[in-house]
Amino acid sequence: MTGEELQVTWRSLIRVFPVWSMPAEVLFSRTTWRFIGADLLAGPFGDRKSQKVADIVGPLPAETVVALKTLAEVNVRRTTAAFSAVAVAYVSLPVAIGALLSEIAPEVMRNLVFSSGSVVIAVLVGLAFGPLTYFGSMWRARQLEWTLELVSAGAIPPHAALPKKGAEPTPPKTAPG
Repeated sequence: MTGEELQVTWRSLIRVFPVWSMPAEVLFSRTTWRFIGADLLAGPFGDRKSQKVADIVGPLPAETVVALKTLAEVNVRRTTAAFSAVAVAYVSLPVAIGALLSEIAPEVMRNLVFSSGSVVIAVLVGLAFGPLTYFGSMWRARQLEWTLELVSAGAIPPHAALPKKGAEPTPPKTAPG
């Protein structure tokens, strides 16, 4: 597979886990509701998105799957670094600046907060939006990485490899003797 074909396949995998759909899935996805307890793998096994990844990756050669897993690992590192940087820039720095200003000019800060409370709240909500978006990106990157690992391990087979409804299950192969 060429580099360009790998990039096209990667983009098709990334589209399975869009960040914009995450808020609704947090509330309504069965995978989210099964994200508790000792077995956190139960959710992805029957998940539509995991199955879609398996269907995309299933027919690919093993070396391509390894390359896609490498891309997923790099993507997780990059989204984690971006989230960390944004969290520092959007949360830690404003809090530190606010604390410094309240030490230097406490009356000015108190008057600002009480006279412009709605503006302060709007700024705080705006500052929270950036880190939340980057957190969503990081989480989606991890979801794809985990799903590729499960597919690669054979835990989530592509539809073509699943037995037909009503068909007799194939017993596992055992070693002779």
